[in-house]
Amino acid sequence: MVSIREEPNVRRSFDGVKAVVRIAGWQVDAFAVKPVRTRTGVFDDDPDPDQDFWGLYAVIPVSWLPGGNADLYYLGLDRKSAAFEQGTAHELRHTLGTRIWGRKSGWDYNLEFVYQFGSFGSGDIRAWTAASDVGFTLEDAPLKPRFGPKGQRH
Repeated sequence: MVSIREEPNVRRSFDGVKAVVRIAGWQVDAFAVKPVRTRTGVFDDDPDPDQDFWGLYAVIPVSWLPGGNADLYYLGLDRKSAAFEQGTAHELRHTLGTRIWGRKSGWDYNLEFVYQFGSFGSGDIRAWTAASDVGFTLEDAPLKPRFGPKGQRH
């Protein structure tokens, strides 16, 4: 959702600012960053002037879910010159999502729903995904095996 990695062993890095606020059980992270361009020399990486990435990510415990929490988030991405199979153009994406997760009495669950919209050149972007991971861990068994299905739909 956030990036296509350059190589299998290189993680994305970002330069920017982040603020964290905790109030009334909520934790809200806000950030505005620029992806860093990875260069081959030493100490020569720099922020990409053609990309901006920003967002809000909020987490709160949810009392009516067993051991549960809810995440709500918004991510924005603006790339001045994005290259895809269709060509190269200005790309602007907005992503809205929620994640419901928790753990109680050996059971765990993680459900996520995401909607993305925006534009690439003169074309519209509309995408969605839903993912689930629910399982049960045998805490007293050797190696503590976990059983459960995972699923994703988009």
